[in-house]
Amino acid sequence: MLAKRTRTRQSAFMATIWQHRGSLHAHPAAGVGIARAIDVDVQVSAGVLALIYTIALTEAAVSIPAAAQPVRTDGLWQTTCCEVFIKGPDTAYFEFNLSPSGQWAAYRFFNYREGMEDAPIVARPEIAFLAEAGRLVLSAQIDLGFLPTEFVTSDWQLGLSCVVEGADGSKAYWALNHPPEKPDFHHDDCFALLVGAAERA
Repeated sequence: MLAKRTRTRQSAFMATIWQHRGSLHAHPAAGVGIARAIDVDVQVSAGVLALIYTIALTEAAVSIPAAAQPVRTDGLWQTTCCEVFIKGPDTAYFEFNLSPSGQWAAYRFFNYREGMEDAPIVARPEIAFLAEAGRLVLSAQIDLGFLPTEFVTSDWQLGLSCVVEGADGSKAYWALNHPPEKPDFHHDDCFALLVGAAERA
């Protein structure tokens, strides 16, 4: 079921702010003891998608990528990494990988795991990361000015997810919703958050 969402309009002269707070769930297949909970705050305003992932940790050691140059990098999902997926009116969707290292990736797919190519973004995502006792916090801002017209004028389905890797190499897969079998963030079941076009106007 698609998650509920909220909207606020601060004044007639300010952009509508669509916002939502959701909790991710660990897939029971692997690594469930690495993190205790993951909450994600989402906001869309003036063509910018803002995200804050708050990861509450257990006593298990976590593998955190070292800080690096904030450049487009493939394979970030192979270790601790936050992700967001945006699907428009048809089968096409975009995937963003947001690493604690500051590196990022952005892809476009034309169908389920098909036609993968680099998304033609207009500005690199801005990523900030904080590690403190008991939790990790990753925040990101993504300029959505690259989205094609059919996305701008349609409802979106968002998938929010996170890979958390333990120091022993085990991995936990977290998402708003999971398909019934193995973890798969590209699966339709993971696109569980509805963002209406009218609510972003």
